Amino acid sequence: MLASNRAAHDLFGLSRAVLNTKRIGELVHPDDLDRDPLALRNLAAGMTLRSVRRLRRQGHNGWIWAELSARRLQDGHVQATARDITARMEAEQQIRNLAYFDSLISLPNRELFRDQIEIALDRTKRSDEQLALLFLDIDLFKQVNDSLGHSVGDELLVNVADRLRSAVRGSDTVGHRARDTDEAEDLASPISRLGGDEFTILIQDLDHAQDAARVARRVLHTLSRPIQIGDRKIFVGASIGIAV
Repeated sequence: MLASNRAAHDLFGLSRAVLNTKRIGELVHPDDLDRDPLALRNLAAGMTLRSVRRLRRQGHNGWIWAELSARRLQDGHVQATARDITARMEAEQQIRNLAYFDSLISLPNRELFRDQIEIALDRTKRSDEQLALLFLDIDLFKQVNDSLGHSVGDELLVNVADRLRSAVRGSDTVGHRARDTDEAEDLASPISRLGGDEFTILIQDLDHAQDAARVARRVLHTLSRPIQIGDRKIFVGASIGIAV
């Protein structure tokens, strides 16, 4: 970097002397740096390149989102401007979370599950690979809700979701509500909550049908242990259906 203004110093949290010694690769997130690596190099004079990238801000606890604009000057140098859009990106992520993730247990909801199953079925048709869908219904959940109250029922669902995550962790990928913008990872989450005490687990690239039964047995085992909520030990199980 040859020159910078006060706004750039504030954006990156660096002094002019330090910022002007930095190369662009030191300021951009490594994953974003690899996107269109030749675009800036091939930018013709008078043309402008616009993109959104994650930038490192000193003392900002990691990365910020910025809207970048780069223009090739007639002398061959590149003039770049950056605008902090972190608040906008976080607001958009919250909207996506509300639309596609369960607010109580941070798992994909019915809407995201529908998208997942459509994508998985299309992929299976193209690749001729198997997939399995496990449908879970938590036993005795209604009795717990009716006798101990909805707050205990909610805590029970949170514990059940955590146990489902641990049951499929290992050979299967587990999903959480999006906390950054890595949307591809969120869409790959196999566990969804359809509503109430109904959950699904989507297993793709299935080698053998018995693998689905193995995951089901693991889920049943982890839910057979009592769940401690306050001073109570609550015993629940699950009924599981499998489609391959």
